[in-house]
Amino acid sequence: TGYGFPSFFFIAALQCVVSICVLLVQRRTGKVKPFPLLSPTAIRDVFPVSFIFLCNTVSGLGATKRLNMPMFILLRRFSIIMTMGLEAYVLKKRFPKPVQLAVLLMVLGA
Repeated sequence: TGYGFPSFFFIAALQCVVSICVLLVQRRTGKVKPFPLLSPTAIRDVFPVSFIFLCNTVSGLGATKRLNMPMFILLRRFSIIMTMGLEAYVLKKRFPKPVQLAVLLMVLGA
């Protein structure tokens, strides 16, 4: 980076911690539907999506440190479709046609 910060893993971990804190505050204030905190079932259900999010975040932050701009843009666009594909494969999630079209437009650079 321009500031010489050595660890993008720290930034990724910090982003995850802040995301969890915001979600817990929203849960407490009633802004989101209540969810179980740390049950084995909840961990099993949420782990694949959390892992995909973490990989996407780390790869994106790592790319900003090591790649030139055209390769970074290609990686970010490709990660969008890979995340959607992995959600479909791992979670057996079906996406509506408008969502598929929106992702296709983002990947093509519309």
